[in-house]
Amino acid sequence: MKFFSYLPFLLIISLSFFQMDSNAQKIKSYHQGWQSINQYRQKRLPASALEVAKQIYAKAKAENEEAQIMKSLIFMTGLQQETRENNEVLSIKELEKEISISKEPLASLLKSYLAGIYQNYLTWNRYKLYNRTQTVDFKKDDINTWTMNDFHKKISELYLQSVENTSLLQATKLEKYDSLITKGNVRYLRPTLFDILAQRALNYFKSDERDITKPAYAFEITQPEAFASAAEFAKFDFSTKDSFSLKQKALFIYQELIRFHLHDAKPEALIDADIARLDFVYKNSVTPRKDELYFNALTELSEKFPYNPMADQARYLLARRHYEKGILYDANGDSSNRYELKKAKELLDNILDTRTDSEGWPMRTI
Repeated sequence: MKFFSYLPFLLIISLSFFQMDSNAQKIKSYHQGWQSINQYRQKRLPASALEVAKQIYAKAKAENEEAQIMKSLIFMTGLQQETRENNEVLSIKELEKEISISKEPLASLLKSYLAGIYQNYLTWNRYKLYNRTQTVDFKKDDINTWTMNDFHKKISELYLQSVENTSLLQATKLEKYDSLITKGNVRYLRPTLFDILAQRALNYFKSDERDITKPAYAFEITQPEAFASAAEFAKFDFSTKDSFSLKQKALFIYQELIRFHLHDAKPEALIDADIARLDFVYKNSVTPRKDELYFNALTELSEKFPYNPMADQARYLLARRHYEKGILYDANGDSSNRYELKKAKELLDNILDTRTDSEGWPMRTI
């Protein structure tokens, strides 16, 4: 496994945010160290780069600079892959120890990162695990004895723990973590640390769970309430006996996100989360009415925010649904879809007329 397999945390946490200058002075004091690390990496000297990363870590711990602690740990984990054997297992133990002595919100960041390390390990060792049988009443201190279910259970627990301190995380703005954040222009959609960690958790919970052993009572998205308005969806109880279900946990995270943004003064973050929720539900629902429910939900969302450019994505998705029906029109047979293409064009023309950059604008051509 190469060093860059450990960098997705930095890439995912960034989500194209704009890098602010409020902590520029503090970040500047670490700049020389990071320059040295980059130079050593370019010269393929991982051991030298690692020593500098450890120095940055010690300085950041002494100054209680959480972002620099986090960044140095990420680089130490990656660089040690090239300098020691069995790095994944050792790094997991080191991160678990770091979590045990860390305060919030750094502990939540570390839990999210550790979940990603477990995911990396699972990905790289998946072929070894397919035929490994489940053991009962066995203390599994060694992950080399774990099954697929053990890994998914641990990863799920860590991601859920990373967002459970909701009040604190929702009150934590991102400026102090600018050294972990790359340049972009949509911070208003992910304004707090909770938003970032929730999205990281969703990236996992929305994934395919084919590797997980499914019980007879496996959770399925059958409830029409999954397509309900944001306020109604956020209140519904999707509880299940299926403790391994990633889909159910994804719904839970979406509920938390939507509850958080439901009464925002500006609705952009809510609209973004709600459209993503509807897309996830539509792709995973098994109810026979899902086409109808999805269409109605998008229509309701579009009509609730008729002048908000963020809702153009909902209008685009509606146009696509009309288009898919329209191409089925048969002048000599089934004529029920006769005006669907016209409706699709009207919706797209409306997006074009706004002349505003939005999620719907780049996808205006069906």
